[in-house]
Amino acid sequence: MKIWANPKIVPDSSALPFFESLMRRMLAEYGENGLNNSGFLKSCLLTLLYELKFAYIPLPGANPSRDRLANSFRELIIINIKEKHSVADYAAMLNISPNHLNKVVKAATGKSPIVWIDETIVQEAKMLMSQSRISLSEVATEVGIIDQSYFTRIFKKYEGITPSAYRNLQFSK
Repeated sequence: MKIWANPKIVPDSSALPFFESLMRRMLAEYGENGLNNSGFLKSCLLTLLYELKFAYIPLPGANPSRDRLANSFRELIIINIKEKHSVADYAAMLNISPNHLNKVVKAATGKSPIVWIDETIVQEAKMLMSQSRISLSEVATEVGIIDQSYFTRIFKKYEGITPSAYRNLQFSK
């Protein structure tokens, strides 16, 4: 299951005591031994995930083929955002046409691929600005944008403020 699948899992009420017991055992073990007995914790976590798998219900109207392609696209963005900024790049990596990628991603997520790409660039830039004091032009270069004015425009389009205003807000807190 990917992070953007149906994240809400509602187990049957008869399974809740089992989950609660397992979580309590994991918490107690971690509290007593930390990660020294990581084998036990891993086993408990795998058991928990295995049981939750049976409680998972896909969203109504889900299209597994479409959703799988949209998820693959989003995974590729995360991996390649610093080098690839065009829908055509991602379509080529998925061996489909840009038009088909546009249709599938829009249908699956409600947003076009270019919006996903732009939002990921902005999120990456925000993370860099929050975690370091590198210049804004270095931030732009780090996210793969050479043109500082384009970087400012795209940032302002999605955040409503300029990168420098965002940075000032971050460091004034």
